[in-house]
Amino acid sequence: MAPIFETLLMIPVILILQKFIKNIVFVSILSALFWGVIHSLQFTFWGIAIFPLFFFMTMAYKYWNKTSMGHAILVVMIIHALNNGTAMLLAAIES
Repeated sequence: MAPIFETLLMIPVILILQKFIKNIVFVSILSALFWGVIHSLQFTFWGIAIFPLFFFMTMAYKYWNKTSMGHAILVVMIIHALNNGTAMLLAAIES
């Protein structure tokens, strides 16, 4: 459920940031920082490790949003789900 929920929460953050900042790279950096801080509230290293993922997801959202918002949301959800699935698989293998 996290990929769906967090993707839907990402969109307003991106929209707010792009009202003030036109450069997509800066918007992506600030979005990733925001989500990194949120994730670091649970575990500091998690916030640092999640930064590149959210940078990539914001860039993907902005790219696919030119085609369709539906595609953008779906692509970001898939990226997020693949990331979470990989982490869950590695944790299962480790234990």
